Amino acid sequence: PPVAAKVAVPTTVRRFMKNSRATAAYAAVPQSSKISPFDPAERVIRKGLEQLGKRYRRGGETPASGFDCSGLVQYSMKKGAGVALPRTAAAQYQMATKVRASQAMRGDLVFFNTSGRRVSHVGIYLGNGAFLHAPRTGKRIARATINGYWARKLIGFGRIPGACKVPNYYTYPCSNRFAINLVMLQGH
Repeated sequence: PPVAAKVAVPTTVRRFMKNSRATAAYAAVPQSSKISPFDPAERVIRKGLEQLGKRYRRGGETPASGFDCSGLVQYSMKKGAGVALPRTAAAQYQMATKVRASQAMRGDLVFFNTSGRRVSHVGIYLGNGAFLHAPRTGKRIARATINGYWARKLIGFGRIPGACKVPNYYTYPCSNRFAINLVMLQGH
């Protein structure tokens, strides 16, 4: 669908943008040409990437102590999008709305079976086959690609309502009201 070159920004949105140190001019740029700081998925990714290089710790859920895979995802979702997730990868998988690999977007979760259990590992999808995760004891939080070992262990992708990217043409299953309002402002 075409993207409007200019967007009329209502007063309430301008106030929100001013309070979040953005400008109304940002909203006037076509969405296809930038990544929005209002996009909850991008905020989740940013929080996760801030943890790159921190150590893995089983049961870890803070930057100070280190993270395990589900702790990293839980922390990034809470700090980036204000969404509370369950503590384990399996419980996060149950909460997620499943999406096909061909429909996976940045900020979705990617789930793996690494231990013989149905869901035993989770990461944050970065797009283009890459994801962020806390691998295992002795390793540090890192980016990886879904090929080789990870492709064989892949279970699938999940989208968390309230913390997912909202494309210009599609709003379900994301429930971020502000992002949906931005889509409607663009005339979609």
